[in-house]
Amino acid sequence: MESGKNANYWPGFVDALTNVVIAMIFVIVVLAIALSFAVQMMAKKMAAEIVEKNSAAQAASSSPPAPPAPTELDTDVLIPVTGDDRVPATEVVIKKTDRRLQLEFAATALNLDPAASQKLTDAVAGLNPKNGTLTVQIVAFGPGMQLSENQRNAFVRVLSVRNQLIKLGYPANRINTRIEINKEMAKPTISVLFGNKP
Repeated sequence: MESGKNANYWPGFVDALTNVVIAMIFVIVVLAIALSFAVQMMAKKMAAEIVEKNSAAQAASSSPPAPPAPTELDTDVLIPVTGDDRVPATEVVIKKTDRRLQLEFAATALNLDPAASQKLTDAVAGLNPKNGTLTVQIVAFGPGMQLSENQRNAFVRVLSVRNQLIKLGYPANRINTRIEINKEMAKPTISVLFGNKP
C-alpha cells in the first residue's frame, strides 16, 4: 500500500460539499414552508380584524338574504366607495357589466363604507349565493401597483369586498382574490366577476 504522499483528497471534499448543499436545501425548504404558514395566518388575522372593525358600521346596512335567483348579473354596476368617516375621501363608484361589478375606491378609502356596502348588497341581490356552481373572483387594480404600500392597500380593499360577500351568504371557499400588478388604473379599483364552474 502506498504512503499518504500520493493520497487523493478530492472525493472526500466532494462528499463534504454535497452534504453541506443538501443540508442548506433542507433548511431552505423548511423556512419556505414556515413562511407560507405565517403568511396564511397573517392574512386570516387581517381579515378577522377588518370584519371586526366593519361589523358595527355595516350592521345597520345589512339586509336579509336574497331569494334564489339567476347566477349571473344582468348588467354592469359601478359602486363608489368613500371609506371610513375618519378618513376624508371622495366617492367610490360601482359599475355593473356582464357578470361583473367594478368598485372604484377613493385614493384614501380602504374599506367599504355603509353606502357602498348597501349598493353592493343591492347589486348582487338577484344572485343566489348558495348555488353550488357559482364562483366569485375579486381582483384589485390601481395606480402604482408595483409599490408595496399600494399593494397592501389593495389587499385590504379586496378583503373588505370579500367579507361583505361572505356576509351576504357567498361561501368563502368559492371566492378567489388576487392583486393585479401588471395592469394600472387611474383610481384604486376592485373588479368582482361572477361565474359558474365549468
